[in-house]
Amino acid sequence: MTASSAAEGPIEMAQLNGNPEHAQPLQHISLLEALQAFEVAQRRRVAHWKEYHEAMLAFTQGQLTNSVSASNDLAGDTIEPRYLNGNATKEPFSASGPPSNHYDPAPRSIDEGVMTQILRLVTSGLLECSHEVRAIQIELQSQASFNRPDLAEVVSSVQDLENSLLRKIVARDQALRLEALEAGSPSTGLARDRSEDVAEYQEQIAHIKQEIMERMQDISAEIAELI
Repeated sequence: MTASSAAEGPIEMAQLNGNPEHAQPLQHISLLEALQAFEVAQRRRVAHWKEYHEAMLAFTQGQLTNSVSASNDLAGDTIEPRYLNGNATKEPFSASGPPSNHYDPAPRSIDEGVMTQILRLVTSGLLECSHEVRAIQIELQSQASFNRPDLAEVVSSVQDLENSLLRKIVARDQALRLEALEAGSPSTGLARDRSEDVAEYQEQIAHIKQEIMERMQDISAEIAELI
């Protein structure tokens, strides 16, 4: 698999943007129902990301293992499966030995075909969530009985942050996948340390997630007042 083919799946995911033109107005009976629907959509989005992260972790570790096995020059080196589970790992696993269960939650590695299918499903799920959230935003803005442009702005900002989050995750994971591919071809001169790039992306991802959490707390507080 070439570096370009390894990047095709995540780059395709970057096309998700929750365009308001694709959103269809909803018919929620009350403001409470609309905000609860937004929370449900956001929880589904979190679940899709969890599925993606677990699959990408297993897939990337499989690439690392295959690359190291194919290169005698790397025998005995250690490789750190950084950041894919949302946190920087502190202990590397030995490429010459079996991976630790702590870093390999999946019983088997994921091949490219399975990863492509997972990407397609996750992409579809995230796109559906984006359209639903944009529709709720339109409803909060336009429905006279709600008259809550302030909440529409919060919902819109969450969607915008999710778009930024997606772009950063795509960039981070593309860097990790390229690093895994290049690790198996040290003689070509392509291999380079991408740890600084990955660390920078991860810091940006953590910041965006914190902003999303703060806005969702505002929505939860509003729901609590309406119940």
